[in-house]
Amino acid sequence: PGLHPTRGARILVAGEPVGFVGELDPQVLDRHDVGERVAYLEVDLGALFAAPQRSHAYGQISRFPASDIDLAFETPDGVSALHVEQTLAVADELVWSVRLFDVYRGAPVADGARSLAFAVRLQAVDRTRTDADVAEVRQRLIAAVETAHGATLRG
Repeated sequence: PGLHPTRGARILVAGEPVGFVGELDPQVLDRHDVGERVAYLEVDLGALFAAPQRSHAYGQISRFPASDIDLAFETPDGVSALHVEQTLAVADELVWSVRLFDVYRGAPVADGARSLAFAVRLQAVDRTRTDADVAEVRQRLIAAVETAHGATLRG
């Protein structure tokens, strides 16, 4: 309560809430004569520090060049961007990193949908990928997201 209806989020660690972050609701700001936007953060540090920690996994650094591709998908609003990102991350062994860089709503994206654009870095530790390798992985990534999330690739 008190946070902007579309600019707030619960903070989860291992699926358990440990706090909230967001922008205060403009109606709350008006009631207190605050004319600027205000951010809010609440974190239960005890719960945060008690949460399971990931092990520090280190991997081999590649001496071969990476290939970066951008993929934009039209997804229903109910599809989590994080789930799409996770699908991309595990769809192929050459995926080195995935980063959401744009969320778009409006024409020509259908009502009830949005466009999610991801930067995907492909890299192998044992060789330089060919254009054919990259094209093949790209098709696997697209197919994985379309199948798992009912998404379509945007041109």
